[in-house]
Amino acid sequence: MELLTYLHLQMRLEGKELVNEYFMKQVELLPDEEMALMLIAQLASKELAVYYDEDVSPDLQKELAANSFDIKFPNVTSLLNVLKRSYINYEVGHYKTYVFSSEPPKDMNVTCLPKHVFFSKFLFHFSTGV
Repeated sequence: MELLTYLHLQMRLEGKELVNEYFMKQVELLPDEEMALMLIAQLASKELAVYYDEDVSPDLQKELAANSFDIKFPNVTSLLNVLKRSYINYEVGHYKTYVFSSEPPKDMNVTCLPKHVFFSKFLFHFSTGV
């Protein structure tokens, strides 16, 4: 399965759905789950995938997009600076997703399954205010 497919499946589990190539929307309300302003994920291949809430203003989206090319994951300071300049209060969450092999271990003494980091992502939640 392609790496982006895993990311999209995880997004769907979180109640998010892609609107198009760059935007997402909340399609299902989940307890304790807020819609992210921006989701930026680094795949195991080191490729970045970036999605924005469909309600983000075009100007803010363009500025965030321009600064997302400069980041060295997991340092997202340039994106945080954009939010600060726009007087946006934010909360950042950093998550790693592991996918475990579906094959049962051949050696029954093995107690730890091999894991692979398929993507690491940041979610930017915000509310407008000073």
